[in-house]
Amino acid sequence: MFLDGLSTVISVYLIAIICTLIELWRDFWDRREGKLDEGYILKTFKARESLKNINNGISLGESSYKTALITGGDGNIGKELSNLLLKLNFKVCSIGLHNSINSKNLFFFETDLSDEEQLKNTVRNVKREFSNGFDLVFLNAGVMLHPYKICKEHELHFKVNLLSQVFLINNLRSILNIKENRILFISSTTSRAGFFNENDINKEFWKRYLNGYKSYADSKMLVNIFVDQVDKELFPKSIFISNHPGIIPGPLYRHTNGLFRFAINHVLKYIARDSHTGALKLLELVSRDDLRSGAYYEDGVDASYVTESVSIKLRKKLYDKIMKEVEAY
Repeated sequence: MFLDGLSTVISVYLIAIICTLIELWRDFWDRREGKLDEGYILKTFKARESLKNINNGISLGESSYKTALITGGDGNIGKELSNLLLKLNFKVCSIGLHNSINSKNLFFFETDLSDEEQLKNTVRNVKREFSNGFDLVFLNAGVMLHPYKICKEHELHFKVNLLSQVFLINNLRSILNIKENRILFISSTTSRAGFFNENDINKEFWKRYLNGYKSYADSKMLVNIFVDQVDKELFPKSIFISNHPGIIPGPLYRHTNGLFRFAINHVLKYIARDSHTGALKLLELVSRDDLRSGAYYEDGVDASYVTESVSIKLRKKLYDKIMKEVEAY
């Protein structure tokens, strides 16, 4: 057990370091070419031909009525994403703990995703306020490396990062199936450290906790697996993808190793990808005309081989277990 835990910790930090270096290199060249300018990305978003099938053939950039749902709307990326969507004339449904954006076009639903009753109440309110459905959905809420905590039979990482957000969209199917939409789950490059086998699928599955690193990586691998296996008959009008937004300094890393936390939040913050850039990249990705439903992306590149490292047979079983659990909420 100790060696398994240590191996996961080492793997997560190595993956994070390599990923950070790659992102620094890519962002350096993208900035030089102007590809990370807000004006460039918003203009590109408006012009993307891929979105002309939404809103009865009207491009999202031209329609006067566009809607988006964001979980973790009060987080670093969530706030930036909300502000960008408001600039694009979206009506934004933001779900989180604390609202800091004042706009007539932003509707905030205070919700703790670890609290099932709050979540159920939010589902009812969202259905009422957004009865015509959504064009874009960003499932952005998350916790990382949190100390062991059980929330009504579920370990916190599984509860917040996966189950509650799957419950949300599963119970919004009636409005998500009104019009074509794109649903993006935030994942992580550290999902590579997530690992499962047949013996893991037991009654204690959702309570398992080796350490925060393992639980976080496992929850993100399960996000990728859900996206990969989602039943298209349940969501006939949706394109599903998962995406690693980058190593972005912020409060998400408050439970990491002190040295690593200092490096991210006090050193790398001056040179690494910030939350504004992360949000811009999410907009650029979700508007692309070559998106493959079910894929996992990193920096705009299809990295589904990460998900496919888990056998198809086991992925199907894990997807079924996820759906069985959210239906029992």
